[in-house]
Amino acid sequence: MSIRYWLYAIALGGCLIGSAVAVPDQSLPEKQRAPLQKTEETNSHNSEPEERKSKQPKDIGIAGTNVLPPKMTGNPERGNAEAKPTKQTEDTSYLFWGEGFAQWGMAITGLLAFAVSIYAVCLLKSTLIVTQRTLKAAAKANTITGMAIREAAISSERELRAYILIEQVEMIELLPQKPYRIKIRAVNFGQTPAKNFRLVWGSDIVSTEIINDIDYTVPEIAIGSRSILGPDDDNFAFVESRIWLLPETYEALRKEDDSLIVWGKIWYEDIFGKRRWTTFRYRCAGKQDIGSGKGRFRALPDGNDYT
Repeated sequence: MSIRYWLYAIALGGCLIGSAVAVPDQSLPEKQRAPLQKTEETNSHNSEPEERKSKQPKDIGIAGTNVLPPKMTGNPERGNAEAKPTKQTEDTSYLFWGEGFAQWGMAITGLLAFAVSIYAVCLLKSTLIVTQRTLKAAAKANTITGMAIREAAISSERELRAYILIEQVEMIELLPQKPYRIKIRAVNFGQTPAKNFRLVWGSDIVSTEIINDIDYTVPEIAIGSRSILGPDDDNFAFVESRIWLLPETYEALRKEDDSLIVWGKIWYEDIFGKRRWTTFRYRCAGKQDIGSGKGRFRALPDGNDYT
């Protein structure tokens, strides 16, 4: 317990003790008050005027005897005055050892009770502090546990969810004076099925210089789609141009002045009810990619993302 609480207790005890000593006892018994009244009457008789005392005989005998009453020596008032301190001393002694002693006991008992109360309050405060710390520690532990559970759930979801990606973009036919044909293969690399699968693609032959300025957005329509794509299942989409490939365009592709690009987007939903998507962009150009009526596509640096 703090020192200041002990000081408060000592100060209060001093106040209680001081009040017990300062208050006189006004409830003396009637038997003790009677002698005081008799003493006051005697003092009043002894204080008669000197004139009346001089008229009385100094020596008065008793009829039929030779015995004289005893003479009083000294001043009667002085004798009575000397008797008063003894009575006051007895009264003061009674105040201390009588009811005064009981007041001292009550004061000390109150002081002890007050000190015990202060100790109980301090003990209660310490208990509340410990309880608060325990509750904070429990809340922190619950937070850490919740974070661990969420991390475990996220990790489990990442391991079990479906991942549909583009495995291959293949040039089936690329010859002058004919339409080109492309095959796109999407595979579910996850451990669980994907539903509401949809694949949308687009293709074009553009100048290599502006290949990064093209708008690669596609409409969200169902082309080459399946309702469910299980683990390790694949889905194919075939791209075929509507016009024939001109000879000069074919030569521009071989010289890499022009590029044949294919892009698209995949939508699906995993077993956790979350919608996912995958985007892809591929390019075919140059003699290393075009020859013998076929060609090879390479992924562009940007635009191949998934969620």
